[in-house]
Amino acid sequence: PFYMVLRQYKDRNGNTDYEAAAKHVNKIREQAAKSTDPKVLRDERMNRPCFVDEMWVTDKTYYLPYEEAALREKELMAFAKYKTLENPVKLIWDNTQQYGVRYEIFHEGEPYRELPIDFSKKKDPSGCVVIYEFPPENNIPSDMFQFVGLDPYVEEDIDRGGSIAAAYIIINPKYIPNGAKGNCIAATYIGKPTGGLSEYYENLYKLMSMYNCGPQSLWFEKNRGEACREFFIRKNRIDLLCVTPQYVMGSNIYQKKSISFGYVIGNKISKINQLKVLNDWLLEETELSDGKKRKISRIPCLFTIRQIMQYDIDGNYDAVDGLRGAIIGLKEYENKQTSENTRKQQDSGRFNSLKNNPKIFKNVRAKRLYEANSTRI
Repeated sequence: PFYMVLRQYKDRNGNTDYEAAAKHVNKIREQAAKSTDPKVLRDERMNRPCFVDEMWVTDKTYYLPYEEAALREKELMAFAKYKTLENPVKLIWDNTQQYGVRYEIFHEGEPYRELPIDFSKKKDPSGCVVIYEFPPENNIPSDMFQFVGLDPYVEEDIDRGGSIAAAYIIINPKYIPNGAKGNCIAATYIGKPTGGLSEYYENLYKLMSMYNCGPQSLWFEKNRGEACREFFIRKNRIDLLCVTPQYVMGSNIYQKKSISFGYVIGNKISKINQLKVLNDWLLEETELSDGKKRKISRIPCLFTIRQIMQYDIDGNYDAVDGLRGAIIGLKEYENKQTSENTRKQQDSGRFNSLKNNPKIFKNVRAKRLYEANSTRI
């Protein structure tokens, strides 16, 4: 760290006066922060870093909140907090369970954490399902875990490393008053099983069944989702797939006669707009039992946080893309609810001018008043 190489704050034995050195560094940075050009402070941090993540600070545009993600990474790394939040599990079909699935703690499970991924050093690329918030044991509302985002990989890549699949389940904020951790990640499934996409989708189907995910809850890219569609068609569960187009994309599905599945990634401008939706969600605050915090401050997955930090729009960031799908689903739901409420308000007020018109209802009111008085007599 820069403050440890300042010779003027070392004694004859080489021991650093940390308090004085930190004040010196902070004074330099405060001066740099006064510049109208943010590059001045950015270069100061990169050239004379005090923390590891400052060594990679650049002047490129960040589409996602880098500083907040870096802070969350430090929180998760402190005393290996991320391990205390993870619950790696195996999922097993079991007809004795209400939703047909039970779980077992997977002690040998190897969640994805490091970035970049070095498949040559990874014992098993399969990854595993990780639970962060277990679902209620019984009577789970079908919309409580309705937002499942998925970024798949290409089947042909199975032996060549590269892309992985990443799925996220987000808890519906509607249930915060009921004590649920709304707007938080309930579970992830990040990996590349040796059995290929069929094995991955089978595990994802189990996960969605355990959480009783409702209709149109699985949000995936249309142009990369052929294998996903085929799998759920074979399982007679096409009802779980999201419908396109969406409110978020500026179109209304109820105005269309044809139905297709999966959300659309268009050109780079469209992708940037979708990233803005994700960025805004990450920086929005949610009040739960532990206080009011930004959503990025509650992300429990270390791998996801690291992908947010290193995100490049021209690169392959499976975790970011999977999380983005879940948030597009959440925003679609919120926009739909707002639209329906607006329509109901418009419908309820549509005939107010007629109902309150004394010329139309003058005789009717007089008749009712006469009948009411006659009843009293």
